Amino acid sequence: MIQIMIVEDNVQIGEGLAKLIEAQSMKFHVSYASNYEMAMKMIQGSTKFDLFFLDINLQDDMIGDQSGYDLAESIRGMVFYSFTPIVFITSMEQYEITVHRGINYCRFLTKPFSREKIRQILFPFTHGDMHKMPQNNTWVVRCNSIYHTIDLSDVIYVEAQRRGVIIHLSDDNLELNYMGLSKCKEELEERGFLQCHRSYLLNAQYISSVDIINRVAYINYKNKVQKIDIGVRFVDQIRMWIDAIRTK
Repeated sequence: MIQIMIVEDNVQIGEGLAKLIEAQSMKFHVSYASNYEMAMKMIQGSTKFDLFFLDINLQDDMIGDQSGYDLAESIRGMVFYSFTPIVFITSMEQYEITVHRGINYCRFLTKPFSREKIRQILFPFTHGDMHKMPQNNTWVVRCNSIYHTIDLSDVIYVEAQRRGVIIHLSDDNLELNYMGLSKCKEELEERGFLQCHRSYLLNAQYISSVDIINRVAYINYKNKVQKIDIGVRFVDQIRMWIDAIRTK
């Protein structure tokens, strides 16, 4: 059973969305909450959710309230839900510009929504690829006054240098002067990357195995295996990542 949560303060809209979702497949079980507090109690309960639909503006009488975004930040703050897909329900498209910068693995559903829009969103879940959310998968960086748009799936890892960083890509390297690893971490840590050493930021999808005892992570790409050191102060963070993967 695929567990889906809807957080929407308009009961009629919430129930209508639930019916559209459940009509797509008998595998979907929908839970409903009308506000932040109710949603958090359910999320912290025994049910583990596979997908969230969050209304950005949960209070119709409070213009500009973004408690749906606040809820998304709280969800992302839980290790178990670091990469669980989130769909923002909104009638104001300009929110996309604000939200996508801080929340990974998200997309948007603009009101009024149709059966076809719901079908498109749920397609990965009905076809076995539950975490395939192609939105927000690029990284824009500046190098020598030129802006480069990089597909995050092509980034193997980022390595700190004396002056700047080297982005190791699947088919090339890109050297960025005067951009520190801390800035890269700020932009990437909620998008599938984790720091294992003061000099390395890894794309988690390329980590094939981890040797905690010897403090080594193995990354695998194009049938090549490379060892990356794990710093002592990053061991606990790597352990948390491993635990999160095991509970999935």
